Amino acid sequence: MRGAAMAEVKTDQPLKEFNTFGLDSRAERFCRVFSEKDLAELLRLKQLYQHGLFVLGAGSNVLLSGDLPGLTLAVAIPGIEIVSETDTDCLVRAGAGVGWHELVAWSVEQGLSGLESLALIPGSAGAAPVQNVGAYGCEAADVLEAVEGLGVPAGNAIRLVRAECRLGYRDSIFKHELCNKIIICRVYLRLRKRGPVPVAHRALSDELAAAGVASPKVKDIFDAVIRVRRRRLPDPARIGNAGSFFRNPIVPPDAADRIARIHPDVPSFPEKDGRVKLSAGWLIERAGFLGARRGRCGVYEKNALVLVNLGGATGAELLSLSSEIEESVRSMFGVSLEREVVVLP
Repeated sequence: MRGAAMAEVKTDQPLKEFNTFGLDSRAERFCRVFSEKDLAELLRLKQLYQHGLFVLGAGSNVLLSGDLPGLTLAVAIPGIEIVSETDTDCLVRAGAGVGWHELVAWSVEQGLSGLESLALIPGSAGAAPVQNVGAYGCEAADVLEAVEGLGVPAGNAIRLVRAECRLGYRDSIFKHELCNKIIICRVYLRLRKRGPVPVAHRALSDELAAAGVASPKVKDIFDAVIRVRRRRLPDPARIGNAGSFFRNPIVPPDAADRIARIHPDVPSFPEKDGRVKLSAGWLIERAGFLGARRGRCGVYEKNALVLVNLGGATGAELLSLSSEIEESVRSMFGVSLEREVVVLP
C-alpha cells in the first residue's frame, strides 16, 4: 500500500538483502525512506507501527532473531556536501542513508582528513553515531559535529551536538535515553584540510612501513586500512557476518592484573579512567573458538571476533553460539563479554 508520503509500504517483506548476516527474517511492514518529508508523513501514520518500529541502516550491526512486527524502516536519505569551511577544516553534511565507506572514500577524494582510518566499515552514515563506530585508534566521536533527525512519534525536528550525543566506546545516547525516540536523518562531520595525518594504530604503522611509506598522506592510510581489513575480515557479500560481534571488555585494573599473571601475553590497553581494555578476540581465541563451527554458523577462521553465517543459519543459531562463547570466556577468565551487535526484535 502507499501512505500519504508517497513512499511505498510493503507487507511481509523479506529482509535477507537488508541485513549483512543474510538472515531470512521478514518484516510485517517495510518502507525505504528517501527524504525527511517522507519520514515525517510515515510517523503520522501511527497505526503502521503500533506493534513496533524498527530502523535499519545498512543492516550491518544487527542480528535478526525472528520476524519483525509493526513497521521496519530502511533509512536511505542521500547526499554528501560541504556546508561551510575555513582555512583549516570543512563541515560536511551527509544523509543518513549514505554508505559509511562511500562517505569515507568521498572525504579522501576531497583530500580531507579524519575518516581515513574508518574505511571499509560496513554500515550507513546515520548509524555511525549510534554505534560510535571506530577502528585503528579512531572513532566517529573524533569528527562528529552534530546529528539531525525526527522525534518518535511526534516527528518533531531534533538537533544534537556532539556532547549531547554522549558518545563512548561503541556507545551513545541513542542506545539509552533516545533509543527508539529519534530517527537520524543527517550527520555533520568536521574534517581537516591540512596538517599532519596521525597514524594511531600499530597495525597501520606496520602496514605502511611494509609498503615503504614513511610520511603517509590521507590516501596512504585509507589504502592501508583497506588492505588490513580485507586480510582479517570476511566480505559480507560472500560470507554473512556483522563484523565484530562482541565489544572489547573494559575491566578493573586488579582483574586485568589477575589475568596477566596467568596469561602474560594478553593484549591490554589502559583507559583514561584507570580501567583496562582487553582484547575480546584474544579471549575468544584462547577459549578455543577460532574457526569453530556449529552447524550452519561459526567463528571466522581469521578473526575470532566475527561470527559468520555459513549458509542458511538462523538468528537463534547465531545467538546460541554467541552464548556458548560468552559462557566459556566467563568460565576461563572471569570476564563478561558484551555483544556489539543489536538483536532484533
